[in-house]
Amino acid sequence: MGLYDSKGRHLYVGFQPGNQGASDVAGSYNSTSSTYYASASGLGGQWIDMFLNEIDSEDLSLEGVTADTLRAWMLQGYQKYTNTLMTVWPDLEDFQQSGGKVIHYHGEADNSIPTLSSVIYHDQVRKTMFPSHSYEQGTDALGDFYKLFLIPGAGHCSPAADNGPFPQTMIGSIVDWVEHGVAPEKVLNATILQGDLEGTRQDICAFPTRPEWKGNATVQPECVWPDREALAACYPTLDSIPLSVYGSA
Repeated sequence: MGLYDSKGRHLYVGFQPGNQGASDVAGSYNSTSSTYYASASGLGGQWIDMFLNEIDSEDLSLEGVTADTLRAWMLQGYQKYTNTLMTVWPDLEDFQQSGGKVIHYHGEADNSIPTLSSVIYHDQVRKTMFPSHSYEQGTDALGDFYKLFLIPGAGHCSPAADNGPFPQTMIGSIVDWVEHGVAPEKVLNATILQGDLEGTRQDICAFPTRPEWKGNATVQPECVWPDREALAACYPTLDSIPLSVYGSA
């Protein structure tokens, strides 16, 4: 799943099945010819033109653009802005030692940022901070200050985008964790805000555990560790970009 370069190497992950339709990459419609054509998203075009090419334009042409072009843009951006826009720095030791806590959540129906990008970052932090631990040991150690939650049905940014159970008390959960030592094993008060199940609370399991239903719709499902095969699907080998922060190490 995702994008591959011309040498067959996995460049980056794609969107989860069942997301909003990846509207950021849906293209544009030509009413004259009744056809769709590829077009850059607003922020994507601005990033390439204004930040990478340093030209005052928001009309990026995609003529001749291939997966290899995207790969070159990714490397160019990394080389040019790592020192100022390093959003995937995996060493959080100073933050941890200062008493910081992270509740990180990502909608599984996100149509702008692939959900697995958060899974990859979470795993890079684990590998960086607990390199001698097993996967299970490192995940448990990381969970002492950093927990990741994947929200089924939740889209990008807005709780009105989908009928997913969005967390409603995140600030309170952080305060309880930092000031009272009460860690969120689940994101409590993850409430569905619209649709047939409006008002229903659906607790969200901390990654990598996933909910397991026992056939009783009135009982909250148990959070269980997935099997090895299911876990492996969360960590594709990204071998096109030679940088560990992109999940290639």
